[in-house]
Amino acid sequence: VLRAGHVDPRLIATIAALAALRPVSVGAFPAVPGEDPAGQPRRQVLLTAGKDAVTAFYTGQRDLFRPSSVTETAGGVLVTYPLFAPPGLLLPFSSP
Repeated sequence: VLRAGHVDPRLIATIAALAALRPVSVGAFPAVPGEDPAGQPRRQVLLTAGKDAVTAFYTGQRDLFRPSSVTETAGGVLVTYPLFAPPGLLLPFSSP
């Protein structure tokens, strides 16, 4: 899912920021029912290491990068973003 580019850009950006601070372990990018057939990117991630630090990181996000929910589960921390990421958060890289 990640390699195919079907992940919400807010998740890509925040996972990269979190990984710069501490090791990150992605358990899954669970689908929200009905969104895969509609062509929507995955907007949830299950992070499986460091529950307290992950929860603090995501609940501390502001504005565009604040998730709609951060839920501790038996398998890790499930982070969910609202539907429809703002356009232009990640732009394609082009070399000179």
